[in-house]
Amino acid sequence: MNTLTEQMAIQALTHRLKRLEENQAQRPALSILSDRVRHLEGQLSNCREASRNISTQLLAMMDEQLAMKAAGKIRVPREIISKSRVPHAVQYKYSIMRIMHENGMTETDIARQLGIERRNVYHAKKNNWKARNLKESK
Repeated sequence: MNTLTEQMAIQALTHRLKRLEENQAQRPALSILSDRVRHLEGQLSNCREASRNISTQLLAMMDEQLAMKAAGKIRVPREIISKSRVPHAVQYKYSIMRIMHENGMTETDIARQLGIERRNVYHAKKNNWKARNLKESK
């Protein structure tokens, strides 16, 4: 028979052996997980870099659009615009509005620039930039 110390030694060795087996079983899982974490960290850094690049491109495009918009605004002297409702004068105003609209100005911008109400620009656009009572000259 085994003595008490031998039995305790056997139990201690059995316990250690079980712990070693558990550690051996966990090591591949830990290495797999750590590899996965490293891969995900790499992907995250790639996403951050792509985000920085997109932000830079977006800011460049916004600066470019602002520069184009500032250059595209048409300033019309108020002396040129007649307050008359004669069809030819109206057609003249509509032509100026159409040119301003084609250069990227909004209805509100055009109305402010010409000192008229926005609905006037809306109706001009709705009528395809043509005065209603304008007769074709021969």
